[in-house]
Amino acid sequence: TTAGVSLGAADASARVVVFDGARPGEEAEGVWQRVGDALPCDVRIIAQAGVTAAMNGLAEELASREARLDDPTAPSPPPIYVVLHNAGRFRELRKSEDDFSFGMSSDGPKKPDAVLGDLLKNGPALGMHVIVWCDSYNSAQRLFDRQTMREFALRVVMQMSAADSSHLIDSPAASDLQMHRALLYNDETGQAEKFRPYGAPSDEWLERVKEAATQRA
Repeated sequence: TTAGVSLGAADASARVVVFDGARPGEEAEGVWQRVGDALPCDVRIIAQAGVTAAMNGLAEELASREARLDDPTAPSPPPIYVVLHNAGRFRELRKSEDDFSFGMSSDGPKKPDAVLGDLLKNGPALGMHVIVWCDSYNSAQRLFDRQTMREFALRVVMQMSAADSSHLIDSPAASDLQMHRALLYNDETGQAEKFRPYGAPSDEWLERVKEAATQRA
């Protein structure tokens, strides 16, 4: 959540698209809506029923930006941050197990999982970035294969088994973490830094963020 706040507050022209997997009654319910209300940029909260339509829109935006690459006079588009909160709950985003899907006609829209793959591979160079949170390594496996995992240059892990840690950061180090500790792993350098993760922001803190953004505007 704090990542979404800092990214959005840094650029009022940015767009943040949040696929919120929180369920009614959970502690995280409504957190992203409160964050979005406090930010000066455009924030859209996507529920389960809107996943396919939202991914189709992101696919169109990605294609539009790719088409403008050949035009040196085209202005740089504002950044878009796609946040998948509790991503394992979105069945539409799980990787396709059907090998025959590769032979489908390209006339129709791509499936949401294929759009997500395109965003991870081609989006960063075009100002479209993906931030994913999963509750376990098994949930991440339902979404991404090992090759797709490599598209995430930065990864954060909390306490987990040595095997899961090795799959995610090429080291069993996360198995030695204590409660309320995490590792930030940089895949490009192979380095991991221990830190204390943030909790959900309070209403008072979000109000201060909103006031500061209003003053800057």
